Amino acid sequence: MKKTRLILNAVVFCLLIAVIPAVFLIMPDKEMSVSERRPLMSFDDVVKPEDGAHPFEVFETYFLDQFPMRESFRSLKAFVYMDLFKKNDNNKIYTHNGTVIEIQDELNEKQVANALNVFNKVIDTYFENNKIYYSIIPDKHYYASKENGYPAMDYEKLFENVKNGFENAEYIDIVERLELSDYYKTDSHWSQDKITDVADRIVSSMNGGVNNENAEWKVNTLSPFYGVYYGQSALVLAPDDIKYLTNDAVNSMTVSVLKPVFNQSSLKWEIGETVNHPVYVTEYFNNNDPYDVFLAGPEELIVIENPNASNDKELVIFRDSFGSSIAPLIANGYRKVTLVDLRYAVPDALGTCIEYDENTDVLFLYSTGMYNNGATIKDFTGMKVPDAQLPEKDEEQPSEDEEEIAGSENEEKAETQPDEEIEVPETDEKAEIPSDETDNIPVVSDKNQEEIADDEAVKPTVQTLDNGMMLYDGYAFEKNNLDKAQLDYAVGVMNKISQRYLSESRVYVSVIPDKNYHVVKETGGDLSDYDTVVSTVRNGFATANYIDIFGLLSLSDYYKTDAHWRQENIVDVANKLVSSMNPSVGISASEFTVTTVPDFSGTYLKSGKVEMPKEDVKYLSDGRINGMTATALNGAGKLVSMAVYSEGRLANVEEYDLFLGGAQTVVTIENPNSLNDKELVVFRDSFGSSIAPLLACGYKKTTFVDTRYIVPDMLPNFVDFANSDVLFLYSANILNKGRILKDFIK
Repeated sequence: MKKTRLILNAVVFCLLIAVIPAVFLIMPDKEMSVSERRPLMSFDDVVKPEDGAHPFEVFETYFLDQFPMRESFRSLKAFVYMDLFKKNDNNKIYTHNGTVIEIQDELNEKQVANALNVFNKVIDTYFENNKIYYSIIPDKHYYASKENGYPAMDYEKLFENVKNGFENAEYIDIVERLELSDYYKTDSHWSQDKITDVADRIVSSMNGGVNNENAEWKVNTLSPFYGVYYGQSALVLAPDDIKYLTNDAVNSMTVSVLKPVFNQSSLKWEIGETVNHPVYVTEYFNNNDPYDVFLAGPEELIVIENPNASNDKELVIFRDSFGSSIAPLIANGYRKVTLVDLRYAVPDALGTCIEYDENTDVLFLYSTGMYNNGATIKDFTGMKVPDAQLPEKDEEQPSEDEEEIAGSENEEKAETQPDEEIEVPETDEKAEIPSDETDNIPVVSDKNQEEIADDEAVKPTVQTLDNGMMLYDGYAFEKNNLDKAQLDYAVGVMNKISQRYLSESRVYVSVIPDKNYHVVKETGGDLSDYDTVVSTVRNGFATANYIDIFGLLSLSDYYKTDAHWRQENIVDVANKLVSSMNPSVGISASEFTVTTVPDFSGTYLKSGKVEMPKEDVKYLSDGRINGMTATALNGAGKLVSMAVYSEGRLANVEEYDLFLGGAQTVVTIENPNSLNDKELVVFRDSFGSSIAPLLACGYKKTTFVDTRYIVPDMLPNFVDFANSDVLFLYSANILNKGRILKDFIK
């Protein structure tokens, strides 16, 4: 009997081991986790991992995302953790009287200050003569933590900081009008049918002659509603209902969603598109977030018109997602309400994209959670605010002396803020720019000495954002700190590869300066760290011939919204590298045709780290490049054909993947139109993707190896070093993060 039971256990175990992988391989990848409201990782992410990601770590995440019966196992884990083990919370999610709540236990005063700084700048810029109000919406944990002793951030300190941080604004206290039952049980937001008294308090405080308290509301219901915490908790919970309120006034309201765009010709923001929809978009109840029923979800600018208002007053509300459901109730007391979401709209656009006058009320209505994540609020980009769009002020005209002083102050202010990205002529071109727009045009190198001297007062300076990003003269970049230990590690890996495989090869090395280098150089900063990088590479990798390309590059040779260099600007760099290794070959920019693709969003812009206009990406071609064929090593260890340029990759998260398919382990380019039979192997990082076709013009065969993704032990299986030139081409940024390069296993 015991033997039978052991055999049965072994059979069941073997079946599980066999069935689960089989189901995993047979079932197609799911794109979304509905309960978690997030995209799931696909096999494409494993084949082409992001920069710096280890393939095995990526595969582990992919396997967990696509694991069979994943949702059932998540629910089982949550049940065991909280019901059987009686844990108080699961990943900072807990339940209290059937309500799911997220623990908010850390106050980030720096983030609060960031939000307040932006709000005050908005007030000073646009609403200096308006009545300003603000109110703070507590999150659910504020009420629940008092009852059950869960750790909580210092809410009182947050309220105090906000009250002290607003300048010349009136506080509207709504805390006592809310309680835990006013929020959805499975979601973070408040339920609209429970906040009519809150709306009345806000409206009556700003517009004393209007009282919403006695308004007659019809309650409409949509169900079932599974809020954001339902999926995060993975618990089996009763769903909520979404209840939305209507009356004659709300039914007659019109809602317009405004889409701001930046006009490169006029150098001003304008409304590019207007979309009209009802106050409640009930078909959005089936969206990934059913809360989008209210005003169609998050939008930059929304205008609500109320033709049945009992007055002609107007209101501008700066809000987060809580504002979507309370806005129709507040609009019941105004003829016109404009909602601004600074998580998506840059403040620069407000001067031309919203209408208001000095009689317009202004309300800042944000939740404690938004203040505690204040970096999500977009700051001014430094774009000049068109004076003609601001409300007229009944002020005396300034004297000539006052105008001169004001102009000086504006110039100083411009130095402390980044310029909006504006397309300006290259250094070898001329263009006329309207005189009233020149204050915010970056200084360009084609000016004569007199013009440069005249512009010294407005020379651009570096600004550091709260997220660590830096801005200079319209260019976004990251600071690259010297890490000598990581640099030595990278040089050590290069030496090992050379000693193991390259004893018969001619070996070269070159360092690519990042944008930070050029900014430091232009601002007269200390370049000693970069001197250390170059000297460490040259002296530490003494068997390689160093090729210096620093003098061939300037800041304008890089994208504004991305870390990488622009291919059309580095032909001279490619020529220097190729001719240094293969003197019989030269590469000239005149040989290439330029193809331009608009609306390129670099990594910094795509990820939301900066707010800047999109730019163009250009790529070069000629008879040699058009005749090239390329193969790449895929995740299964097989070589597959690929294109040198893939415009389809522009839809990727990393649009720079246009060049050579982005991050690849090993790529080989064959050039049948080469004038020689020479071969080249390039050890490279992502900068090598765009220069690759240019380098390949000088060789019959060029192989590009990225040791961030392959251990050097495997190279002989895919790379032939015999009779090849070998170039190590790495950016200063990667060298200062040298441990991202794989070392030999044995």
